[in-house]
Amino acid sequence: MAAAADHLTWAAVTWATFVTAFTASLADADPAEGGLRSALVNTFHELGGAVGVAVLSTAAGAGLVMAHLGSHDFARALQARSCQTKA
Repeated sequence: MAAAADHLTWAAVTWATFVTAFTASLADADPAEGGLRSALVNTFHELGGAVGVAVLSTAAGAGLVMAHLGSHDFARALQARSCQTKA
């Protein structure tokens, strides 16, 4: 349950940050510049998400390599999970 609360908190902070950045970037924009500024905010928002996923997946991959897990470990985990769902 604590993990769900952490995820909700993270989502709220991310939403508030994005809304604040978007509002600040468009506050004094002329109509001709509004589209450009909006595109820049959205582009950097997407790039930030992509970089975040890349960093986290690299860290997770390094952790799996350091743990010396083999394919049999993953197969055993998947078999245990499928047995739980059938019961």
